[in-house]
Amino acid sequence: MALLEEISRRLSTQAVGSTSSTAAWQIVFRGFVPSTKHQQIAIVPTGGFQQFTERAPIERPTFQILVRGQSTGSTGVEAKVKGVIDALNFFDGSLLSWPYVDIQRQGDAIYLGRDEEERPLYSLNF
Repeated sequence: MALLEEISRRLSTQAVGSTSSTAAWQIVFRGFVPSTKHQQIAIVPTGGFQQFTERAPIERPTFQILVRGQSTGSTGVEAKVKGVIDALNFFDGSLLSWPYVDIQRQGDAIYLGRDEEERPLYSLNF
């Protein structure tokens, strides 16, 4: 859970979202919460790459960010996707308990279509 909390903290400190249930953009873990909250950013662990172990063990976790919003365009979900990218891509530094050498986006944001309530969905892999 540390990875999810640390990525959440980075997004919160960069004003992308918050774990508060009253936030305009709520950050949740492992998937969206019930459909009553329209604007959500979900952080999902996705395994990782093999550790480097030559000098010291270096973990290389991966995670996915799912963004669901109410509107599209420069003020909606696409703007939030850009905010997530700006906050995370190429970040290096310490968060709660771990130093991060380099967080890198894996490919472009992917439009997943719309959910059952016609809200646009995007996916980003890091």
